[in-house]
Amino acid sequence: MNESSALQISYSLATIQDMLPELFSWAKGYPIWTFEGNLGAGKTTLICHIANYLNATGPFSSPTYTLIQTYPVVDHDQYKGLTHMDWYRIESKEEGIQAGLEDALYNKQDLICIEWASKIKELLPKQHLTIKLSVIDATTRLLTAEKQGF
Repeated sequence: MNESSALQISYSLATIQDMLPELFSWAKGYPIWTFEGNLGAGKTTLICHIANYLNATGPFSSPTYTLIQTYPVVDHDQYKGLTHMDWYRIESKEEGIQAGLEDALYNKQDLICIEWASKIKELLPKQHLTIKLSVIDATTRLLTAEKQGF
């Protein structure tokens, strides 16, 4: 992986906010971010911290059952909202389209964060970020991000 198309950051819950400026700077121009990792790796937690970083209006929760949650963002130069999707329960591309996931992907004003996007990756546009979270220990995570369609 070359430096411009990949990023690795180790962080803990205590330092999660500190690494977000680096992630956002590196990810500029990529409004669709996908999140992968085992259950409990911290996908929803990280997205909630991203929402706080953007000054989104909460409360924030996982859209496991609703599939899509959208939060308005106040005073951000790039995004008007944060759309959080969870594709864990989606079984097929057709089911995702019927649920409105495809339409939500083309909202050009929001940062779109998708958990479990690999379930129906054929819905994703070519250009997006893939963020993988790995558990290092009880409090530390490794974020590995790659630009797709780079």
